[in-house]
Amino acid sequence: MSRSPPAKTSDRLTLSVANGWWALPEEAIGPLIDSLRFAYADPPYIGQAHRHYRKHADYAGEVDHAALIAHLSTFDGWALSASMKSLPRVMKLCPDDVLTLAWVKPIAPPMGDKRHYSWEPVILRPLRRPAIYVKSHLVLSPPQFTFRPRPPEHVIGEKPEGFTHWVFDAAGLRPEDDLTDLFPGSGAIGRAWGTWRERLAPDA
Repeated sequence: MSRSPPAKTSDRLTLSVANGWWALPEEAIGPLIDSLRFAYADPPYIGQAHRHYRKHADYAGEVDHAALIAHLSTFDGWALSASMKSLPRVMKLCPDDVLTLAWVKPIAPPMGDKRHYSWEPVILRPLRRPAIYVKSHLVLSPPQFTFRPRPPEHVIGEKPEGFTHWVFDAAGLRPEDDLTDLFPGSGAIGRAWGTWRERLAPDA
């Protein structure tokens, strides 16, 4: 996929140089640059679709990750959540310019093989350089419902708001960009997109 900007964006930047704006910082010429398209995908992890989602109305079996990554590559940037065990298989399908982030979960129950799978990879193809310093790992527990009621829209694998904000920051998103959530499930990503944009509002 070409990573070059659309023609009209390139024309605007050329015009800005011709008018002597080339010395301005990036944030000053930001409004001249068109919004970019970013997609986030949190599919059923490989081998887990039937176990966790077979009773969902939209259940369609195992996800074709090759087709999914091909579709993600039609966006300007994207992020894909995966499991620790599936990472080698998924990485073989990804382009060479992706980054691998780590979501570390302090609360991770032991599985049948007596291992605590306490981190999940996030494969990232960023839009641009982040506006702030962002670590390549995040330590944050998933949503817990031991002492509070489970909301009706909750879906197994739902990501917490802080996780989503971290991905947006790492990807270099801006409030004017377009976000597509390919597996909306509980709607948590869309809600977090709203709170992330509110955080960056001038009067926030």
